[in-house]
Amino acid sequence: MEDMELEGKRNVCMILIGNLDKELCSSTAVEFLCQHTLVKASVFIFPSLSSETFTRGAIMLHTEKDLEKLGDFLENPNHMITSSTGRPWVVIEKQVGLENIKASIGTLLPESEDALQDGKNRKSNNLEIVYSGTQEFKRASCRRDLFLEFAEHQERMHKSLASMEG
Repeated sequence: MEDMELEGKRNVCMILIGNLDKELCSSTAVEFLCQHTLVKASVFIFPSLSSETFTRGAIMLHTEKDLEKLGDFLENPNHMITSSTGRPWVVIEKQVGLENIKASIGTLLPESEDALQDGKNRKSNNLEIVYSGTQEFKRASCRRDLFLEFAEHQERMHKSLASMEG
């Protein structure tokens, strides 16, 4: 999305999501979220390093009401969103306001970039909701906790590096 397009949106809100399957396409995520929340959103999947087993994405919304509704759905303790391989989505951060968002991610990939990443076609990756009390939920919860532990370790390493550089 170009700066001009982003500038035209007054109440821009964003939820950063981690631990996404690399094969996930934006249109699948948009359709899934709309079906379960009736919230219209734009989803952007970011390129990832070839050594990473997951990728990150951003869900862009136009109102804080939609941000709250979608946030409640994503962080509901009674269920989790997982890919068809069982990889659970993890909310990394919620942001409100154009300046915060632009400072955080700069330029977004347009939705038409779904077709290519790292020179290969993305596949549609089915998403599902797994509910508390099921084996799928227990597995997803363990995977989510492992991802969060990894992310916290990375954050500590980034802070340590910044401190050494400063």
